[in-house]
Amino acid sequence: MPSIRILPRQLRDLIAAGEVVERAASVVKELIENSIDARSSEITIEIASSGKRLIRVSDNGLGMEPEDLRVCFLPHATSKLSSKEDLFKITTMGFRGEALSSIAAVSRMKITSSPADSTVGLSIEIDEGKIIKEQQLSHTGTTVEVRDLFYNTPARKKFLKSDRTENYHIIETVTQIALCHPEISFRLKIDKRDVLVLPSTNDLRERLVQLYGIEFINGLMEISAPPVIAFISRQDNLKATRAQQYLFVNNRPVRDSYIRHAIYSAYDILLPKDRHPLYFLYLYLPPEDVDFNVHPQKTEVRFRQKNQLYNRIYHILHKCIFEKESKTAIKHVDNKTFLQKQATEVDTREAKTSANTTYNAQVVSEPLAHFCSSFEGPIYIGDVFFAYSDGTGIWIVDQHAAHERIRYERLLKSSKSALSPFLFPRQVKLPPAEFNSLEANLSWLKELIDIDVFGENTFVVRALPDFLHDADLQSLLSELARVLQEGSGRTQIEELKDGAIKTMACHSSVRGRSRLTKEELIKLIQDLQEMDDPEHCPHGRPTRVRLDIKELKRMFKRQ
Repeated sequence: MPSIRILPRQLRDLIAAGEVVERAASVVKELIENSIDARSSEITIEIASSGKRLIRVSDNGLGMEPEDLRVCFLPHATSKLSSKEDLFKITTMGFRGEALSSIAAVSRMKITSSPADSTVGLSIEIDEGKIIKEQQLSHTGTTVEVRDLFYNTPARKKFLKSDRTENYHIIETVTQIALCHPEISFRLKIDKRDVLVLPSTNDLRERLVQLYGIEFINGLMEISAPPVIAFISRQDNLKATRAQQYLFVNNRPVRDSYIRHAIYSAYDILLPKDRHPLYFLYLYLPPEDVDFNVHPQKTEVRFRQKNQLYNRIYHILHKCIFEKESKTAIKHVDNKTFLQKQATEVDTREAKTSANTTYNAQVVSEPLAHFCSSFEGPIYIGDVFFAYSDGTGIWIVDQHAAHERIRYERLLKSSKSALSPFLFPRQVKLPPAEFNSLEANLSWLKELIDIDVFGENTFVVRALPDFLHDADLQSLLSELARVLQEGSGRTQIEELKDGAIKTMACHSSVRGRSRLTKEELIKLIQDLQEMDDPEHCPHGRPTRVRLDIKELKRMFKRQ
């Protein structure tokens, strides 16, 4: 008996939907891209229950004729391709003709649209890929409503994350699209609350200011050299995470590790191992030089001249970074000489500021002298480790891990009364997704820092633990938001709070290449010894290891 059979259409549609519709944010992306292709200048997105109950995208674009509306949701129905040649010269956001069909397969959909020259439109309701109702009504542009997402695929619905996480992905999706279409105004409402309101502008920089604030943008360099427009970190504006790293190809947000490597390489010796640049890189390439037909969600691309593009990006960014950041005779010295000069400048600068900003060590007189008599050292081994002897063995300490443990335990034991106020409260504007994550957890976050909502995507910070006073507040709050975004909906408040404290401890701890004085190292050893768990950092890594005399004798074959 034959075992191969043709799958029924409904099952085929569900399988196709699995490739395109991963979560509510996938639906939002596809619908906005359709609105962009319809030449819309205003797009409004409304979300209820993190998209599970409602996703509504409205635009003022060209709209559809009734006969087009009745077939637009069928598999592979598209107005954007007519021949195989078009497939290798993509100039529109959508082209596969699978988005509406896939969405309709896993939701209850309603589409209302009218042609550009008419105010009378047609509304159709679709269930399981079939029109169940249609009516004429007054309308402008196109509105697509998606309700009860994954109602007929409960297994898919079960794998959705918490409302907070799903909303984060929706906000991030709208943010990415808005970043490469400043000429379009966007409005995003989640549960009837405005989350993003972005008026149209003709300037990429202005769109960045709308989203991140002028202080954030002032930390970036602007570069324009075909085929690149870029906003990238200055040397003194590097971060501990990869947040705010965006690549756009012909106005599409994409991921490409090869291009990211070119960006990192451009910083050369200016980029420490544990720091990352911010970047918004826009590539504008001939359509025939890039293939978007690689991934169902169009998030990955292929480049026809990959190596040439890598070299072009590297040289453009490298030249700009080093001209703007290091105008001191770079053309007249080799890299080795320049590296030595940079290291000397760093050591000199850190020696001047470490007592106040790196560890905040207190002056220790008589107890310090007594403590010094009990061991030899300490001495540095590389940038991160230092060693000392207590007479019966050698201790090797990871200064960052040790400092992190101290900060962590002190934060755990501190209270709000221990906060140190700023002379003037400081305002911090964050990307909408990060702002919403922090705002949702503000009640317990206030136990750690004195923070309140100040305005649109903006917090006011009035006080911090003393040792965080010199911290980069923008970076600190961004890292706290990342910790909260990674927590699931079932994560207990105490677990989230502990993660936030670990982040604050890590953010304020001394890092590699920051060399402490002998007195500061001794104070670090003393403080570490007083901790409840002096052997491990908050993340479980060892703070120190010990080689005793017996072990040393075994190593040297004396036992």
